[in-house]
Formats: sequence, C-alpha cells, structure tokens
Amino acid sequence: MSVFIVAKAHIDALVTAAAHPESPSNGPLHWYSTNAQGEVIEHYTINGHDRSRCTKVGQMLWAANEASFNARYGANSHTDTDTHANTYRYQPTQLFDPVTILRAIDCYEYQTEEAAGWYTSEARAFCDALREKTIARLPGYDTAPWEITESMRNP
Repeated sequence: MSVFIVAKAHIDALVTAAAHPESPSNGPLHWYSTNAQGEVIEHYTINGHDRSRCTKVGQMLWAANEASFNARYGANSHTDTDTHANTYRYQPTQLFDPVTILRAIDCYEYQTEEAAGWYTSEARAFCDALREKTIARLPGYDTAPWEITESMRNP
C-alpha cells in the first residue's frame, strides 16, 4: 500500500460536509472516540458557525493523515511545511454531492489507516459519523421503506 498526504482542499471538503446542516432536523455532526474495549472516551461535535472548531477538526484530520504517512515511510518523512496540520486553517468549500463525499472519506481513510491506533482514533470516528450523515443525504434515502416486507417481495 502507498500513502500520500491528501490536499488541503480534501480536508476542507470533509470538514464542510461535516459542519453543514442539510435540514433543520439534522443539526451538528457528533462522533465519539473509544478505547480498545469500545468504551466512549470523548464526545465531539462540529457545526459550520464555529470556524475555530472547524479548524481544529481539520488539523486533527490532517495530523492523522501525516501520522499514517510517517508510519508508512518513516518518522518525519513528510517535510512539506505547506501541508503540516499545525498550519491548517479551515476554508469552507462547496457542499459536494453525497457520492463525492463518500469517495473522499474512502480516500482519506485509505491514506490514514497506517498509523498505530487508527481503529480507535478520533479521525476514524469522525469518518464513520460523516459517512452515516452522508448516506442519509443520498436521494431517496429518507423516503425509502424502513423494512422490506413480504407484500413488497413480488410487486
């Protein structure tokens, strides 16, 4: 597997999707960090009105990506100062369609899963919560039947 540092625009798009309320009922995105036993360690949230929080989330995401890069290629392998997480400042982007965001989450996770602790990390919990929120944005999702019954089996 190869790993690369995702573009700032990629992080901005993920944070924008997370912070954007699609309807009054959706509200802010919530996610939880857990330990190896699945116990909640910390609760997180984000909304688009708090630029400072959006920046902190973007920094966390980029730091996890850089940790994965360094785990794959050796400590401090990534030296491009323009992309270090500590220089990240959130800049809202357009809200991309759900399929584009789902692919962006997949790309980000693939580039970030090399770091130790990925499976219990805040970054992974963020991705899981964003994926769930994004799936709910797919056209027809909210009007699809909750259960498939016998009466639906053979139309």
